[in-house]
Amino acid sequence: MKLERMQGVRYVSIEGLDAVGKDTHTQALSDLLVANGYNTYIAHHGYDTPYGNDIIQAVKESHMSGDSELALLFTMWYLNILMIHRNIETGYRVNKTTHRRCYGTVVIFNRYIDSTYIYQVGMGGASPELFHQYNREILNSFMMDYTVILTALPETVLRRTKARPELTTLDSKEQLSTNHHEVMHELYLSHMQDRKCTFISTELPIAEVQTSILESVLSGLKVAGV
Repeated sequence: MKLERMQGVRYVSIEGLDAVGKDTHTQALSDLLVANGYNTYIAHHGYDTPYGNDIIQAVKESHMSGDSELALLFTMWYLNILMIHRNIETGYRVNKTTHRRCYGTVVIFNRYIDSTYIYQVGMGGASPELFHQYNREILNSFMMDYTVILTALPETVLRRTKARPELTTLDSKEQLSTNHHEVMHELYLSHMQDRKCTFISTELPIAEVQTSILESVLSGLKVAGV
């Protein structure tokens, strides 16, 4: 089945390194968008699916090549988007009698294929040509209307990540270093340079961060025609 964008739905992603606050600010953005008259749907990096967690664990724990990881991850994204669309359609059918006035539905991805590019291509050595081929052939070049990339100081990321009881991140303990952080940040800067996006530091007070994210996303959605 060919992926198509749903009418009246816009797609936003929250990106960034582990421990910069993506979970917190994804939920906050959802709440603020609802308060501003939007419906929202949060998609958590494939974990919304019965198979997504297994795929992520296989990628983290196996010794497969970066190109093989790409095939698994793009399959995960494809199935995840299909499920999201099905759930949105079901929700509309169930709730259509409420007649709640809204500007449309915003799907918020807590990571999307930009993370796949950074980790598998930028850091893992997978083929960039294969990445773009899978994006065209599997996802039908399904891209976000707007992306927010969250940043934090290296010492903040290192402190937060090392404090976690178990490593539930895409990084390994061995990779946790200032140099690793800087390389990843540069990869994001390079990869996102031609995209509709903004970089926001989570070192600011949390209320300022959430306001900045909301304002950036609303501005981006207006440009996208919402």
